[in-house]
Amino acid sequence: MGLTYLLHLVQASISWETRLRPFAKTGNFVLQSGGTHQTARSWMIESNKLAEFAKHPELALQNINELLSLLDSNDEAELNTASDLLENCGAPSRADIPFLCDQLKSRRSSTVYWCSTLLGRLGATVGERSRIDSELCQAICDESLELSARERAAWAIGQLGKVEGDGRASLEKHVEKAPARLKRLLETALAT
Repeated sequence: MGLTYLLHLVQASISWETRLRPFAKTGNFVLQSGGTHQTARSWMIESNKLAEFAKHPELALQNINELLSLLDSNDEAELNTASDLLENCGAPSRADIPFLCDQLKSRRSSTVYWCSTLLGRLGATVGERSRIDSELCQAICDESLELSARERAAWAIGQLGKVEGDGRASLEKHVEKAPARLKRLLETALAT
């Protein structure tokens, strides 16, 4: 698509709602009429935000919701950047727990993986855990998720300390039929 054609479209009063998507390999923009792609302006702002988050991990931590939303991106560079930022942002605040638990319900493997990671980083300082245990246990038992997400949920439960109640019973039941690494993580979580 040439620049002349793009200018013609702009001159023809194409609304701001017309979507542009970065073309992954060349960096050119492809015009699209609808869908969920970001506008070119939004895309540039996102790139600037990601650069700021990389410079200041505390900003990334304050914007976990934006980073998690990028995990569904079709742009591999955006996806990798979001993963790197989540890897390096540290432990979330206790105020983020309800949001992270809600995101565990998404049943998208990448989101479950990173929410489990963030919850596990809180360690034994979490306090009231019944909701966290419930959501993590559901993720562990959800065989539609990628194994890495289920393993990370098991790791997180082990980091949080002793599992009790319905969560413990659910894990004990699941441990026997779990794949080897998941089984070891569950056994570790149950032994704490």
